[in-house]
Amino acid sequence: MLSCSLLQDKAPLAVANFTGLANGTRPLRTLDGWRKQPAYDGSSFHRISPALAIHGGRPVHPSSPGYVIADEVWAGMSHNRAGLLCMATRGPNSGAMQFLITLGPAHQLDPVGSRYASHGAYTIFGRCGPGSLLRTLAIQLERRPHEPITIRSVRVTRP
Repeated sequence: MLSCSLLQDKAPLAVANFTGLANGTRPLRTLDGWRKQPAYDGSSFHRISPALAIHGGRPVHPSSPGYVIADEVWAGMSHNRAGLLCMATRGPNSGAMQFLITLGPAHQLDPVGSRYASHGAYTIFGRCGPGSLLRTLAIQLERRPHEPITIRSVRVTRP
């Protein structure tokens, strides 16, 4: 089981968004209209950027949950190790549902001076592990790139 601790004090908007989607308290757009349902249950780790990150949380239908959230950049934010849970982005302030988990240092995702800086901040909002499971997921995604790994469920609990 993959376990993540969320950084509420560093990225409160991203944490609230992720928590609401995971627990089914945040509405998202579906083919049948706006619904509150656990958004990550049945979604997948659908892509790997080798030596960078695994990508998850892509909704089944449609391709977006129907909204975006602002990037959150905090002092000292650095994609400096494996296991960082980050918002995926298509550009500045375009995070929504998809996320990525770093597989090692990924400074190219840092908000300043990186080749991806034009894509937004890739807000770091949690830390995940164990590292051995992340490596296993990465290997499976590399070997079977057209067979997504299904996320059975995501549950967020408060300590």
